[in-house]
Amino acid sequence: MSFSALILGLIVVLFLFLLWKKNTHKKTPAHDAPSRAQEKGQKGEQLVIEQYQQHFGDEYLLLNNCTFIDQANGSTQVDHILISPYGIFVIETKHYAGLIFGSKDSKVWTQCLPNSKQTFQNPIFQNKKHISVLGDLLKGHIAPYALHSVIVFNGKSQFKYEMPAHVVSGGQWMHYVKTFRTQIMTLDEVAAIYAHLQKSALPQNQATDQLHIENLKRKYAEQHQQKSP
Repeated sequence: MSFSALILGLIVVLFLFLLWKKNTHKKTPAHDAPSRAQEKGQKGEQLVIEQYQQHFGDEYLLLNNCTFIDQANGSTQVDHILISPYGIFVIETKHYAGLIFGSKDSKVWTQCLPNSKQTFQNPIFQNKKHISVLGDLLKGHIAPYALHSVIVFNGKSQFKYEMPAHVVSGGQWMHYVKTFRTQIMTLDEVAAIYAHLQKSALPQNQATDQLHIENLKRKYAEQHQQKSP
């Protein structure tokens, strides 16, 4: 074998080795890994869980990441449900930076960063759906006035306009919740509602998440079809 043929052979072997190494060290496909938005959402939810663990006593019970089937055979995902003798607090968390533009009556809000902006559903409206589903599940257990909406923005964000009292930043949600001091349930009733909601929620697994995504796609398609002439 000539020297040049040997060199060519070594180059081919080296190329094949590098190609093999690249293929065996590929990153996990995007559909198998949490998206950046999901990671941010999980970070915001974890902050609420940690704050609850540090600042609330045994009379408050917290459920996290609950998915329920609604009366339209769709589904709704609730970030947190805080059950107490003073009411049930339905908590929607958002993890955003930048300026937040929107009012309580706007259908969408806008997040503005130095080089970009994006819109998202008004979380007040979003949480109304959650409360409606929970109200149906708890009919006969508790009066509708006992369900309270709480919107928590974690992250380095600021509201451009004045927000209702239940839309807060960071740990302010704890102070808001603790302003409710009129007892409307016993501790036994709190425990019973906790158990009922826990039993009513779908399992926390990938199949449930996929079901909820498919329901959202179907709902979006139906709304788009209704708007079409």
